[in-house]
Amino acid sequence: MANPVKRKTSPKRASGVRHIHVVCPQCGKRVNVPAQLNASQRAYPCPNCKVPISRALIEATVAEEAARSTEPGEASDA
Repeated sequence: MANPVKRKTSPKRASGVRHIHVVCPQCGKRVNVPAQLNASQRAYPCPNCKVPISRALIEATVAEEAARSTEPGEASDA
């Protein structure tokens, strides 16, 4: 009897929290942060340098990403 083929699957997220990539203004590293912070959170600490990334920067990145995804064909025309 042949061994069954094990398929690699992507790990399931423990929670339904969506993450985005933000560049830390202090160290310049690309950081994976939650797209929505808790109401009481004003910043998210960079895992690399521990300097807080402001809520305004995270929200601006989310808005920019949303605008980029709604513009059909604008990026490919360049």
